[in-house]
Amino acid sequence: MKQTITFLLLLLTIVTNAQEISGRITDSGIEGIENATIQVFQNKIRVGTNTSDYDGYYTIKPLVPGIYEVMITSLGCDTLLIKSVPVGPTGRTTINGKLIKITPGNYKPSLRVKNWKKPIIQEPLKPNFVDGERKVLPNNEINDTIISKTKH
Repeated sequence: MKQTITFLLLLLTIVTNAQEISGRITDSGIEGIENATIQVFQNKIRVGTNTSDYDGYYTIKPLVPGIYEVMITSLGCDTLLIKSVPVGPTGRTTINGKLIKITPGNYKPSLRVKNWKKPIIQEPLKPNFVDGERKVLPNNEINDTIISKTKH
């Protein structure tokens, strides 16, 4: 029984200290790339994977603190490999990737490799709202405000 409790406490510590890599995948402009595949490797072993959403945003978690490589691929684009990505004991690491679309005259798939560089300013991720939170956000519609005030 004592060993079970110790194991559960250790597991809880690992889970609560797990971190994440998140960001946005775009084309050479500012358009988000949907369904890009993002893979995270540590010591050449894949430890996480996800695909980007409609706007190009993704999150990969849980990760333990350490140094990772992030590979970003998408159909019709080149492949981007980012090396030496640090994940610390707190917060999240942001990796935004720009993929280059392969044009009809350029059929050669390419692999671009670069080292991670800490951004000067962290770009905020898109907000995640649950349905109840959207209803209480301020709005510009005066009719909604008047109706909500009169119902109370």
